[in-house]
Amino acid sequence: MAALALAIGCCCGLHAQSITGGLHGTAPTGAGVVVEVTRPNTGYAKNINPDRDGRYNLDYLVPGDYQVKVIQDGKTLDTRVIRVSPNTSAIVPSVATATEAKATSLATVTVTANHLATVLNPIDVSTPELSTVYSASLLRQLPIDPGNIYAIANLNSTANGGVRGSTYPQVGGASPSENRYYFNEFDTTYDITGQGAIVFPQEAVDSTQFISGSGALSWTSTTGAITSATLRQGTNDFHAGYDLYYSLPNSNLLRPNGKDSYNSAGYRYLYQSPDSAGGLATQYLWASGALVKDKLFFFALLGNQPPATTTTYTATQRSNNSTRNSNALLNVTWNITDSQALNVAGYKTKTLSSYNAYAMADSYTPSSVYGPPAWSGIDSRQKMLIGNYHWQVNDDLSVRVMAGSMRFDYVGTDELAGVPYVSEYDATTGITQQLYGGVNDQYSPYDYYYAKRGFKGDLVYTLGDHKITFGGEKYTNIYHYAPTSNANGNWSYLNYSAYAGSYLGNGVYVPENGQLVYAVDYATGGTYRSVQNGYYAYDTWQASPNLVLEGGLRLDQMRNNASDGTTFLRMNVLSPRIGGSWDVHGDSSLKIGANAGRYTLPMPSNLNYLIASAYTYKYTYYSYSGRDPITQVPTGLSQLGEPFDYSHPLPSLVTVTSRNLENTKQNEFQIYAQQQLTPTWSLLGQFDAHILQNIVDQTCDNVGTITNYVQTHGYPNYGGLTGSCIEFNPGRSIVLRDDLNGNGTLSDITIPNSYLQMPKARRNYYDLTFTLSHARSDDEPYFLSASYTWGHLYGNNDGYTNLTQQQTDAGITAMPGQSGNYTFQQFTNGFNGNLAADIRNNFVLNGVYYWKTGLRLGAVFNAHTGAAFSCLGIYPDPNNSTLSGYGAVTHYCGGNLETQGSTWRPPFYMRLDMDLGYDLNFQRGGTLSLDLRVTNITNRQTVTSRYMLADAGGFNSNNVPIPNTNYLAINAYQPPRATYLYLRYTF
Repeated sequence: MAALALAIGCCCGLHAQSITGGLHGTAPTGAGVVVEVTRPNTGYAKNINPDRDGRYNLDYLVPGDYQVKVIQDGKTLDTRVIRVSPNTSAIVPSVATATEAKATSLATVTVTANHLATVLNPIDVSTPELSTVYSASLLRQLPIDPGNIYAIANLNSTANGGVRGSTYPQVGGASPSENRYYFNEFDTTYDITGQGAIVFPQEAVDSTQFISGSGALSWTSTTGAITSATLRQGTNDFHAGYDLYYSLPNSNLLRPNGKDSYNSAGYRYLYQSPDSAGGLATQYLWASGALVKDKLFFFALLGNQPPATTTTYTATQRSNNSTRNSNALLNVTWNITDSQALNVAGYKTKTLSSYNAYAMADSYTPSSVYGPPAWSGIDSRQKMLIGNYHWQVNDDLSVRVMAGSMRFDYVGTDELAGVPYVSEYDATTGITQQLYGGVNDQYSPYDYYYAKRGFKGDLVYTLGDHKITFGGEKYTNIYHYAPTSNANGNWSYLNYSAYAGSYLGNGVYVPENGQLVYAVDYATGGTYRSVQNGYYAYDTWQASPNLVLEGGLRLDQMRNNASDGTTFLRMNVLSPRIGGSWDVHGDSSLKIGANAGRYTLPMPSNLNYLIASAYTYKYTYYSYSGRDPITQVPTGLSQLGEPFDYSHPLPSLVTVTSRNLENTKQNEFQIYAQQQLTPTWSLLGQFDAHILQNIVDQTCDNVGTITNYVQTHGYPNYGGLTGSCIEFNPGRSIVLRDDLNGNGTLSDITIPNSYLQMPKARRNYYDLTFTLSHARSDDEPYFLSASYTWGHLYGNNDGYTNLTQQQTDAGITAMPGQSGNYTFQQFTNGFNGNLAADIRNNFVLNGVYYWKTGLRLGAVFNAHTGAAFSCLGIYPDPNNSTLSGYGAVTHYCGGNLETQGSTWRPPFYMRLDMDLGYDLNFQRGGTLSLDLRVTNITNRQTVTSRYMLADAGGFNSNNVPIPNTNYLAINAYQPPRATYLYLRYTF
């Protein structure tokens, strides 16, 4: 058993963020001992001389299966086949003598490639870091989305799919905008919001590593999870293949439609029952091999998605949509020498989407579609280039370098651009109807792009029992975004018949006939740049034969620039981290590991746009007497009250952040134990604590809180913040730098938190996880992983995405630094409690059973308790139009305070996905694989979310908040059953 544990173990700490791996072990001591490592299909061969204690290691190996021979005086003592994976160093079973080698080999089960591909959490005594590695072959046999890197996290119970089934997972209590994603060491995370990444096709991925928390120092610091994918590489053997993934169209049995829901007034709220999707085919043609034997290898892929159609409905509109995609990838590996290699990967993709929107004469009546469609389209393109170089200078010194760049372009077009946009909302029915203009004509057409460049370098020096790593990285993000409202007019009618005479704020009362209209004037944006630098140094020390200790420091620097290029945000965080790995019995059968450290994360560039831009945002309300018969633009306008004006000029950039601002910090603690129960069964027990110490957020001065303090503390001429709001650390004093005397000279003043009364940001997460795993073997032909997590998440801050608000509207995106929690001190009332992602119990079971006939059956079962939902409403003071004018963003629910996360939890969630596959191997080579995959096979459609805004906005004649008829309406169900057919041919 111990020998098998060693055979499948791997080391992550020594190779964090690398496309290569390594191996290490212990050979007999004495003269004449040599370790021979070979991989015939790449021509690799190298002999290693163990040190005086018999230890040896070999780094920077291209992933694959290697043969390791221990030879003494020309006699082979033992031969092993070891799988090397990216970011890992595989442990070779130790052999002391020829007699022991014979006994060990007799007691060890056969370790095949199929077995190694199903080992997820090997007992790895050489590193404190705990991770899970998924091979591409295993992922193809499990019923998960084959094109979605985000789905991999949900194979582990430490992750959940997020509020309302968000695409991006939530891990370790963090919001979805706090995860990091890598391809070939390059951090491809979408650093505008922090959510998601620019990705390669999963068909080009060889293996994926998942770290739920407490990652090593060389990873870009994050308070969430890490997902790192490595691309496929070629060998001397030529291989090629064709892969087809087909999603079946809607049908009553194989892909039924979703369910509708209704609000408290009996009107539809969620309308998805008539939505339909046609068949969707995604296909790839790939090849790999050698351009120069033993030296130069390639992997190439061409992908194509023919036009795929969907039809979606709103209450008053039908949209016929079509999307097609094409992509190409080339990955070239050059083994320059036995100690140097260069890998270069390039990728390009293009997606064209078109939308034809038709009006419906009768609400919720698809048959009443009339008139010509309004057409709009999107042309989006991505490209990436990543290079990796490593050099083993000598036995004690190595160098690794990565450089990468990527760009995403988005161009929107609209057939009706240049005409006004007019819509109408009926507060009684909750229906919004577009009356005139194109689908996206609220805003003028615009171009958008996002680009990232990155560089990373490591130098590793071995000094006795110490392996010392020095490294650094630099990422530069550039994006352009400049939206403006429709210059020809953006009008929205409101039918507030039920609220006649109600007060909306700013002197605006609903007319007696309940009919009013408002115009939107909006403009902002520019081109923005952010720079992230990281520097780290750590020592991995073999303190004793059974104990590895690791400790070091990481310095993260963030620089954010305004559209004029001026740096307005500078933050540095120094993060100490330590860890240890104890091989309890000295045979890798039981490991106890621990990690502790500080973590931060880059401030997403969306903050540049949000706070360092000139901003026009104004709502003006009118009564009206008529409508243009063609465009429906209102006529006979009479302004009601004063505009709701949230505009500001480009602020003085020194005023937008507190001078003592510090970046987000989180302390993480982890302790775990791994036990090899049998040669194929293993058990993992894991405890994590993630405690948020600090966060960057925003408070505003619209009610004069900051201005009043400054004016009464020595600066009576102070005119107030030019941008109205300031970034600060909740719970700490604000150090304001501004023209306090009104004479053009900048001065500082400290506004103590004893005056601000802002609670410190809190987010505490604790979990206890148990994972039982079974690796495939010839005698026991199945893979199984059962994982259960108990967790508790509480505090007053969801993180970089306000999930409490996103529960109500999945369209709300991450707005780091502007959660809305601290806009005013009054908004913090009741916001401490169970947070939105507080799922107490989560169970995940996934496995594959293999028959000798080639038939296999895979399954993923997920079950968890519901998350915590909060009721939101307006601030219950009709005399304070500033606070109440922000709408339903506080924890006052119908005027009564309800604690965060105490209102509702969804019912118990269960989902079973299954995959029936067949692999046919041909005698002359080649494999044909066929799969029938069904997700949510029982078609269970549990309620997963409800609309949580209790107030519609404004007050009735009795100064009571106007109730929202949509409150507690179902806005999300578990997705219905879907069926897929897959075909793969490899030769």
